[in-house]
Amino acid sequence: MPGKTRLLIETLTEELKDRDFTVEILKTSSKKYCSDILALKSARDSRIMVSLKCVIDINECTKKNVGELKKFCISTDSTPLIVGLTSRREELLSGVVYKRFGVYAVHVSTFIDALKGIKPVAFTERGGLYVSINGKNLKEARLRKGYSLGELAIRLGVSRKAIYDYEREKMNATLDVASKLGSILEENIVKPINIFEWKREKITENKLPRKSLLRGLYYNIKKLGYNVFCFSRMPFDMIAFKEKDDKKILIKVVEKNIKIEEALEEIELSRKVAEITSSNIVLVSDRDTKKLVRDEVGDDIDILNNSNIKDEIV
Repeated sequence: MPGKTRLLIETLTEELKDRDFTVEILKTSSKKYCSDILALKSARDSRIMVSLKCVIDINECTKKNVGELKKFCISTDSTPLIVGLTSRREELLSGVVYKRFGVYAVHVSTFIDALKGIKPVAFTERGGLYVSINGKNLKEARLRKGYSLGELAIRLGVSRKAIYDYEREKMNATLDVASKLGSILEENIVKPINIFEWKREKITENKLPRKSLLRGLYYNIKKLGYNVFCFSRMPFDMIAFKEKDDKKILIKVVEKNIKIEEALEEIELSRKVAEITSSNIVLVSDRDTKKLVRDEVGDDIDILNNSNIKDEIV
């Protein structure tokens, strides 16, 4: 892991721990994953779980990497975030939200501010900076100042329809227009952005594993009524989940001719992910490998064969 990225991960880990998050760094001695940090903070009336990809330049995040990050967050009810420093070698603006394949991407300072409760307001769109208008606040402030739609439009230098659309929250405003509106009306009319909220996408698994064992496992679990996502950039191979009863199972396949030390690292990391996400963990293996792994991991993790998984997972 490059030095700058490691420093970024260490900085974010310290900031999260300082604010009472349970934090797990997702790495082994030989592999990188679609997420670098998994963090959870639970209180009586709130819960925040974020999965962070930490990069120097946000364009390092490929579509495949972000796709797996989104699948993980859908199945574990967490929020994906990309935290970096630059975009195409230009520094990310503090207080501005970018997007990469449908996932928020922010400068490290913006993320730290958000942890402190200071929400960003601007976002990039069509090459410019925009904000979302609070239509209710805008209309109330306009009426309080005694402006008609047309009068405010003239003062602002936009069309009457633009003001009408702002009030109905059908159109975003440029940062410059929003600033002028705030000055004219002497009112905060901008909606802040909560980067810890993510509108979940509808994603279906469209790339099944090539290995016959994994493919057979996928179909067997689907027959049990689970949604199943497959992963190549996580320490486990699949997540099976049922949204209605909040049941989640991390599945790690341990095959013949494995590198046992590497496999044990990933099993231990999968165990930690399962703890944070309130998931179960299951290993799938053949008979000979099962004995080898059982001697190393103990009895607290289920080790199943693909042939009997339908009988064991309910």
